[in-house]
Amino acid sequence: MVLASPKDEHEFPPADPRVHSAPQTMLAVVVGAILVVGVGYLDHKTDERLAFEIFYLPVVLWASWYGGFIAGLVAAVSSAGTWALNNWFDRPAPLSELLLFWNVSVRLIYFAIFAFMTARLRGAMELNRALSRTDSLTGLANHKSFVEQTNRELVLSRRHKRPMTLAYIDCDHFKVVNDTMGHAAGDTVLQTIGKTMLATVRESDVPARLGGDEFAVLLPETNAANARSVVERLREQLLEMMKDNDWPITFSIGVVTFPTPPESCTAMTRTADKVMYTVKHGSKDDVAYAVAE
Repeated sequence: MVLASPKDEHEFPPADPRVHSAPQTMLAVVVGAILVVGVGYLDHKTDERLAFEIFYLPVVLWASWYGGFIAGLVAAVSSAGTWALNNWFDRPAPLSELLLFWNVSVRLIYFAIFAFMTARLRGAMELNRALSRTDSLTGLANHKSFVEQTNRELVLSRRHKRPMTLAYIDCDHFKVVNDTMGHAAGDTVLQTIGKTMLATVRESDVPARLGGDEFAVLLPETNAANARSVVERLREQLLEMMKDNDWPITFSIGVVTFPTPPESCTAMTRTADKVMYTVKHGSKDDVAYAVAE
C-alpha cells in the first residue's frame, strides 16, 4: 500500500487563487473598464505636462483585489492603452511610434506587476484565513471553525425553532495503526476519514476534526429519524474504506438530537461526547442515539 504524504502547508499561494467566482471576475472587469474610461477622460482634460498615469494605478489595484489577476491584467492593459491614446492625440508634438511603444510598454509592465502583486497578496490572505479555519491534514473544519459554525447554527435553530443533531465520532484501535504501521500510515487513515466524510455528508452539514482521532458532524435542521439515516450511511462508508485499506479501524459514534438548542456548542459537544463514550467503553464499533431533553 502506498501512503500519500500530506501536502506542503507552506506552499506559496498562486497569483490568482480560486477566491473569485467567474461572475465576480467579470464584474470587476466591467467596472474596471468604466473606471479606466473615467480616469482617461480626466487625463484628457488635464494639462498634458502633468503626469497623470499614477491615477490609473488605483483602478488596477481595485480590479486585482476584487476580480483576481485576470481582471487586474485587463485593467492594466486598458490603462496603458488609454494613456497611450491621450498622449498620442493631446501632445502638441506627438511622440514617435517607437518612443510611444516604449512608454506604453513600461507603463503596462508597471501596472501588470502591481496587478500580480495585489492578486498574490489577496491569495495569501485568503489562504491564511482558510488555514486558520481548516484542519491541514484532513481538509475538514478545525475545532475553532466548528465552534463558530455551530454557534451560528444554534442562533438560527432558536430563531426558527428547528431541531439539530450532533454526531461525535471516535476512531477505535487508531493507536494500533500508529504503533504497528507508523505515524505516516496514521496520517493517511485520518486523511481518508476526512475525504470520506466530505464526500458522504450533506452539503448543509458541518464535518470537523476536533483533534487527534476524534471527529464530529453537525446536522442542522435535522431530527432524530433523518439523523439516523445520515449517520448510518456515513458509518457504512467509513467502515468500507477502512476494510478496503486493511486498517483495523472501527468507529464509536454518539449521536444526540436537540429539539431545543442548548446554550452553546460546548454544551452540545459535551452531551454527544458522553453518549459516544457509552459505546467506547462498551462494545465499540457501534452507534448510540439519544434525544436531549
